[in-house]
Amino acid sequence: MAETLVPLDIPPGLRNNGTVYQSKGRWYDGNLVRFFEGTIRPIGGWVARTLTGDAITGEVRGVAQWTPEVIGTDQKPILAIGTTTNLYVIVENVVHDITPTGLGTDAERVWTLEPFGSYLIAAAHSPRDYTKTRGMYVWQGDVNAAATLVTDRRLSPTSLVATDERFLVQIGGADLSGDAYDVNFPTRPSQRTVLWPSQETLTDWTPTAENSAGSFPLATDGALLAGRKSRGQTLLWTTTDLHTMTYIGGDFVFRFQQAGSQCGAISIRSPIVTDSAAFWMGVNGFFAYDGFVKPLPCEVSDYVFGNFNRDLAYLIWGYSNPQFGEVTWHYASASATTLDRYVTYNYRENHWTFGALARMGGVSAQPPGTVPVLVDAAGVVYDHETGTARDSEWGTPMSVATTDGNPFQTQDGDDLVITSGEAMLESGPIELGTGDQVMHVQSLVPDERTLGSVSAQLLASMRPMGQESSHGPLTLTEKTDLRVTAREVRLKLTEVTPADWRVGLLRLGVQPGGRR
Repeated sequence: MAETLVPLDIPPGLRNNGTVYQSKGRWYDGNLVRFFEGTIRPIGGWVARTLTGDAITGEVRGVAQWTPEVIGTDQKPILAIGTTTNLYVIVENVVHDITPTGLGTDAERVWTLEPFGSYLIAAAHSPRDYTKTRGMYVWQGDVNAAATLVTDRRLSPTSLVATDERFLVQIGGADLSGDAYDVNFPTRPSQRTVLWPSQETLTDWTPTAENSAGSFPLATDGALLAGRKSRGQTLLWTTTDLHTMTYIGGDFVFRFQQAGSQCGAISIRSPIVTDSAAFWMGVNGFFAYDGFVKPLPCEVSDYVFGNFNRDLAYLIWGYSNPQFGEVTWHYASASATTLDRYVTYNYRENHWTFGALARMGGVSAQPPGTVPVLVDAAGVVYDHETGTARDSEWGTPMSVATTDGNPFQTQDGDDLVITSGEAMLESGPIELGTGDQVMHVQSLVPDERTLGSVSAQLLASMRPMGQESSHGPLTLTEKTDLRVTAREVRLKLTEVTPADWRVGLLRLGVQPGGRR
C-alpha cells in the first residue's frame, strides 16, 4: 500500500495547559522560537555591547532610554540602568556612574526610571521594607554629576510616571488634602495616593490657587504599583485594579476612574503599553486594556504559574517588540534565584510562546536602532534581534532530570532538556483519526527555507501514558525515510546551527494499520 502524505498543519503558538495528550495536534514545548506570518523561526540573535567607562556593580533592577531635549550641545540617546547598589547612564557606550549620595545598598530594590524632558527622574523602591525606599532623584544631564534628591521631597514614592501634559506623577506618597501635611516631612506614606507638582515643574508640590499641583487618593482596596502613559490618558495599576487618570484642567486638573477590578499587576515593571493596548501580568493570569479591561486567555498559564517563584514576583518586568507584535515578560522559575524564563504573547496573531533566557531589564529599542536592548543581572547590555549568533550568556537551562525515559518532557510537564542557547520546538501527540488506529510512519517530508537547518526527532507510543520510543535526531533530506509504528507520535525540531531559518508545513508519509 502506498503511503499517504499527512500535512502537519499545526496552529501557531504553544499550548501547555493540562496534560500532554490535551495538546494533541498543537505545539507543546519550545525555546527561543517564534511563530510569525505562517512560519516557524528562531528569535533573533543577540550581541553584547562593548562598554567603557565606569564598571557596573550590583544586580540590574531597572532600565530606561530616552533622547534628551537638550543635554549640553548634544542630543545623544541615553540608556539608564539602576542596580541594587548604583545608578548609571550610558552615552555612546560609555558608562557614567550618577549614583546619588547616600543611596546605599538594597538587595530587593526595584527602580522606576522616568525621562522627564531632558532630565531623568528616578525612584528606588524596596517592596518589603519601605524604610529602604529612596528617591525621588533627578539627574539633569551632566555625566560628571550625580543625581540629586528632588527639592522638598523627603517621602519616596513607590514609582513614577510622566504624563503627556508634562506632569510628573508620584505613585504613592502623602495625602496633600490633610491639615497635618508638611511638604518637607510628611508623617507617613499612603499606598493609594497619587501626587503631582505644578505642570512642568519638579519642586512646586504644595497646591495653591495659582498652580496646578495636587493629589488624589484612589478608591481602591489595593496598593499603588505603577503608572504608564497611554493615548489620551495615564494608566495607574494597583495590586487589585486599574484606574485611568485623564487631564481635564481647571481646579481638579485630572479626572480619575476605575477601569477594571480584580485585575491588579503583579509588579511595578510588569505593565506594557503598545500602540494598540496595554498588557500586564497579574498574580495568576494576564490582562489587556484597550478601553476595556479583559483577561487574556493564556494557553501556557499552567506552564508559567505552575513553576513560578512567587518570592521573586516583584522583579517581573516586561517589554514590547513592535516588529513582531509581541509583548514579553521575564520571570523566575520555582527553583531559580533570579529571572531565568520568559513568556511571550503575540497580540497580532493571538498566540503564546515561552523559553529560558536570563534578562533583568530592557527597552523595546534605543534610537537610532529599532531592536530590543536587554540587560542581564551583571549589567551586560545586549542588542537583541541582531544577527543569528547568541553570545555565551543566555540564561539558566530548565530542569534536565527525567524519570520516565523521555528525553523531552515527562507527563507532568516539568522536565525539559535544553542546552545552552538551543532553539527547539516539540509537538503534542499526532494521531490518525480518533487515535485507535495504528500508523506506520515511513517518511518525513520537510519544508524549510534552507534544507538541514533543523534536525527532527520522533517520539512514538501506543497510548498517551505509555512508554515513548525515540527515533532520531534525523538529518533531514528532501524526503527522510523512517520506520516507526505507533498510535501516536510527537515531533521535535532542533536548530542545527544558529541561522535565520524558516520551517513551513511539514508532512508525514503514513500507511494506516489496524486497530490492534
